[in-house]
Amino acid sequence: MIKNNKIYKLGTLMVKTLETDRMILRPFELADAPDMYLLGSMPQIIQYVGNTPFKHLADAENYLKTHPLNDYRETGFGRLACVDKKSNQLIGFCGLKYMDEIDEIEIGYRFLPAFWGKGLATEAVKTVLDWALEEKHCTRLVGCIHPDNQASKKVLSKFGFKKEKTVNVAFIPDVPVDLFVYEVGD
Repeated sequence: MIKNNKIYKLGTLMVKTLETDRMILRPFELADAPDMYLLGSMPQIIQYVGNTPFKHLADAENYLKTHPLNDYRETGFGRLACVDKKSNQLIGFCGLKYMDEIDEIEIGYRFLPAFWGKGLATEAVKTVLDWALEEKHCTRLVGCIHPDNQASKKVLSKFGFKKEKTVNVAFIPDVPVDLFVYEVGD
């Protein structure tokens, strides 16, 4: 359950498809399990997020059911599949997620290594951030970033996110993460 009144307003959002110059950001479907398997099993992708690598396709299916698909039902928003317009390939994800343990809405993203360094995370974050702000549903967003993940810090810093503090989160149990914050009016 979302506790913070500012955040509660987001529960009424409908999961929406967004578009950038190079990508379609759409809700995940169970049929995306093979692509989610790649995003959740490659060590270089998950090195900073604390996930146990998926060992089987069923792990990715379960993840989709218990994370983005469940988030859509519970909060009306969640991570969105990022699909390359030219190839129609699912190349990553970006979107919002309510994090109960810190009572915040986090913007998060992950891409396949072949698509790193091309500005896609920046493009996706800009689109999700603009949507969240234009719809006037968010006054504060956070990013939980492993202290060694300089690339993610750089992406969020481009949009005015600032490190507020370090927090402990269950998904990265051994390392406090940097909490980067964006607040309307800052």
